[in-house]
Amino acid sequence: MRRRTHSVRQYVDRLEARDVPAANLTVTFSPLTHTLTIVGDANDNDVTVKVDPFDLTHFTLNSSDNINGQPSPFSTQSGINNFAFKMLDGNDTVTFDPKVPIFLKGSVSINGGTGVNKVAATHLTVGKNLSVTNAAQTAGLDSVVLIDFSAGGNVLIRNAGGDSYTGINRDAAGVSTIKGSLTVTNGTGQDSFSLNDTNVDGNVTINNGLGNTAGVAGFVNIYNLDNTAFRSIIGGNLNVTYLDGNANTYDGLWDTEVFGNVTLNHGPGVFTTYMDGYATHLPVLIHGNLTIAGAGANSLGFGTTNGTGTGSGLIVGKRFTLTCGGGLAEMLAFKNFQVGGDTSITLGNGGNTITIDDSIFGGRFTLVSGVGNDTFNLEATTGTASATEFKKAALINLGSGNDLSRLAYNKTPDAGEAVVCLATFEDKSGSAAFDLSRFFFPNGGAPLVL
Repeated sequence: MRRRTHSVRQYVDRLEARDVPAANLTVTFSPLTHTLTIVGDANDNDVTVKVDPFDLTHFTLNSSDNINGQPSPFSTQSGINNFAFKMLDGNDTVTFDPKVPIFLKGSVSINGGTGVNKVAATHLTVGKNLSVTNAAQTAGLDSVVLIDFSAGGNVLIRNAGGDSYTGINRDAAGVSTIKGSLTVTNGTGQDSFSLNDTNVDGNVTINNGLGNTAGVAGFVNIYNLDNTAFRSIIGGNLNVTYLDGNANTYDGLWDTEVFGNVTLNHGPGVFTTYMDGYATHLPVLIHGNLTIAGAGANSLGFGTTNGTGTGSGLIVGKRFTLTCGGGLAEMLAFKNFQVGGDTSITLGNGGNTITIDDSIFGGRFTLVSGVGNDTFNLEATTGTASATEFKKAALINLGSGNDLSRLAYNKTPDAGEAVVCLATFEDKSGSAAFDLSRFFFPNGGAPLVL
């Protein structure tokens, strides 16, 4: 007997949601802590937070993802004072909608997890702290952009690795204020930081890690754009540190009053730093010490209109110390620069150029350079407005090489080219062009030693 065979039709089931899960955000609320928690998944997640204009503790969440298994929008409970975002894997975006300003009584914490993450907030006020944490990534740019942002406590931003941008700004409609301290810590990568029109009552600390694979470290810029009437405030210290890499543009401090000390540690890289007025046309004011250090070449422009400055200058209440090295030439240009305490400048090897005009040094002034053909220009620039004054002893030592000092010497001098010395002025450069008629010694004698 012949066995009957059955034909079997081959087919493929249609993929359902359970086969390729849609991205989903899980939202929970704790009435005990008044905290709304948003948890992402392994996909690329996004969420936008909108506040109810009639109840500032009630919010709507919008997303291209599902929220608690359902399409958005998602309406929260009332009574929310805090937000906690845990976005997990994927490239995630958290946005605070700017249409209606958000005022939170408590704090916001955002953990972006792995992937390339973005945080954007406009017209956001948190009564306490803001923290943003991102895991290391190598293929994109982590960004935190806060516009017209205010915090009653501290702001802490951590990027474990990869390129990053942090911008805290204002626009013409508002002002940014941080009542606590601001700390940004970055890992390996090109890290850029911009702070403008913002008052920080505590310290500002920027810790940048290693540069990217091309040796680029990034930059730190602090300035005003819309506030032209008065300086922004840093109530504590300003500290900036790089582990390595070169600046891709320049570091700069404009339109700012710092009540503590300013310390810039540029590591082994090559950096240029500007300090001047910009929007305010006022000199930068540092009440404490200014310290700039680095094993590489560090060039400076204080009050020189470079870096888009206005030439209004820099005032340092206490000491100014510059220590740098490397074999590359360093360019120092000081104009409308005032130092209340001692000035100590130690330069590395290379053909360095130092230019000083219209400045006042209240303490001892010491300039020491390394091997190379160096040039020291003191009140030798046409168009200067006032004399440079040394209130205590000054020492210039340009080291070995074919060096030249031009001391109040200009073939076409103007009335503002003069040097006032209240103590000795000693130049050990070995070769000097000088005009003694433009040196003034109010204490008597002529203590100019060449």
